[in-house]
Amino acid sequence: MGEAMVAPGMPTGLPLRALPLHVFLHVPKTAGTTCRAVFQRMMGDYYFAYDQAVHGARSGQTPAWEDPAFFQRYLMIGGHVGRVHPLVRSARGAARRMILYGVMRDPVARVVSFYDYVRKRPRHPLHAAVATRTLAQVVRDVSRDERSPWANWQLFQLFGTADAAGIERALEAENYVIGRLEELESFLDAVAAFTSIPRPAETPRDNVADTGGPIRAREQPDFAEATERLADLNEAERRFMETHVRSLLLTTSLAPPGGPPHPMDVRRAGSQAGPGSRPKEAHESGLGGLRRGPGKTGKDGPARPAELRRGAAAGPPATGVGHRLRDGQAPRGAG
Repeated sequence: MGEAMVAPGMPTGLPLRALPLHVFLHVPKTAGTTCRAVFQRMMGDYYFAYDQAVHGARSGQTPAWEDPAFFQRYLMIGGHVGRVHPLVRSARGAARRMILYGVMRDPVARVVSFYDYVRKRPRHPLHAAVATRTLAQVVRDVSRDERSPWANWQLFQLFGTADAAGIERALEAENYVIGRLEELESFLDAVAAFTSIPRPAETPRDNVADTGGPIRAREQPDFAEATERLADLNEAERRFMETHVRSLLLTTSLAPPGGPPHPMDVRRAGSQAGPGSRPKEAHESGLGGLRRGPGKTGKDGPARPAELRRGAAAGPPATGVGHRLRDGQAPRGAG
């Protein structure tokens, strides 16, 4: 895989260094495994999947991203990393426009699912802390201000803070595409639009809840206490999702700087914009008309660069899939 050119099927045929660097912030139990499967089918070797056991500090290996050329080899990087993770921090020096992606979920449901997941996996770092305790016992002494997977963890991962003012600063500073679990198809359509790569026609469902094992949280006698406590601990997340992420939260656009709105940017949702004016507007978009493509290379693979530029040959152009590079665009005539 060369540094200079993009493989067939990559957007516009431009060098990777001329394209945005897409970063997927995988919050546990928000369909991240499904998203990773989709992204790997879309991008193949141009998707880097971070694995803490392999790439983390305790692996004993020098992080691959310390090599300046690392970020010129991929179109998207992703994994259980947050906005302030060393991998993401290093990506800021890649001299490429960076777009951050994430999926959010009802905070109480996410924690319940995470608790059940950890209890069934003895090798998980948190297993010992929850193996013999009910969910209510686990969260009874948790503070909403501490960084923990039980309280506002989605906010900490996506924005580096659960503080409202800090979140607003992050929204101003970063290019975000944030979806909801209940609207996962719209989120995946948005990723296809921003990367210019058709997504698989069918969405795999990986890492879904399984049966068996320890008693699940919902079957525990103090589950009502647990959900009441979790609702209080995660109040900031609930408020944020209600006001900012009704379907999709976008703080970036497919439209050229200073140009007319792109069809994907349907309208500015006032309730999503947050207090005060911002240099970048938050948009909510349904993206219902985006075209999905097959997920393998070859005759069933992504469209060739020419097809991506002009859209599918049959039927109306797919909104976003055939767009030319705009923000951070390479000089005219490239590609």
